[in-house]
Amino acid sequence: MLNQSELGNNALYHLSTRKKIQRSEFGKSVSLITNYKDEKNSNWYVWRVIRNLSALGHIEILEVNRKMSIYINNPCLVRLPSLGKPSYVLTGARYPNTLELIEKTAERYNIEIETIPNLTDGIAPDTIILKIDNALCSEFCDELSIRVLQGYPAYDIGKFAVSCGQILKNDFEPHALSAENFKTHFDLKKLKFVRGDTDELPALKEHFDDRTHERRYYLFNEQNECLNVQKDYARYAFLAIQKEKVLEYYPMDYRLSIPKSLPLPLLLERALTLCSGLCPKYDISEKNVIFQQVPREIGEMIFKKLSQSNNL
Repeated sequence: MLNQSELGNNALYHLSTRKKIQRSEFGKSVSLITNYKDEKNSNWYVWRVIRNLSALGHIEILEVNRKMSIYINNPCLVRLPSLGKPSYVLTGARYPNTLELIEKTAERYNIEIETIPNLTDGIAPDTIILKIDNALCSEFCDELSIRVLQGYPAYDIGKFAVSCGQILKNDFEPHALSAENFKTHFDLKKLKFVRGDTDELPALKEHFDDRTHERRYYLFNEQNECLNVQKDYARYAFLAIQKEKVLEYYPMDYRLSIPKSLPLPLLLERALTLCSGLCPKYDISEKNVIFQQVPREIGEMIFKKLSQSNNL
């Protein structure tokens, strides 16, 4: 029986041989890799695995016409925003012999390598961190044909991401959407979508198109005008309208906490994950997701992107 770490590595090995795979096909592969048979939660499980791989920088996700494609990134060393000797996390494609090959080459360069299991929801591959002097980094990467990203990609990715403020500057427009097609709405107390429509305004609602079977998410202002927004951003944009604060930053140990029921937009999730190179963990209550080793500057940027009141 393989442990969680081995399962995560196998999932990445499988993706690395494919370069591109449809979400439905990858779901079947995950079921075979993990022997996961709980059909009631299988969609959520596969979704969590995909989110983990994306946050760690191994894959890119592209959704067109309700079909999700997963692309594996080329191997790359991404610098972490840590103090001391420069540290890099290995992202992108990986094969069963990748770590052995890197370790053999690293011995000649006196490079320190640390392999850390990712114990999180779903499965995720091990995090491989290399500590390399800047003078040796380019030569080492050239020998292994691995690209290296200098600077602080965690900050650059977060800075590039769209903000809730930008989204809310778009015009809300009158609509003729049928109330019967609003299947769920976002509950501010529960911080999640619940069944049924609501008459309260402002509101965030899920609309289901009976003809195309497409789900869309609409923000409604006090005049009952609407704005179509991607689901992950829609939740935080709605919280911004309602001036609800859900993020917490702990400067003493550089942790940033979000409610488990409020997944971040993909790029912001990756920005926070690439602060440490590790998937987030859950607090004791298992109600909150904790990102580790988040510098204050990046924490401030995430708060601003999500229009959360900044108490850092």
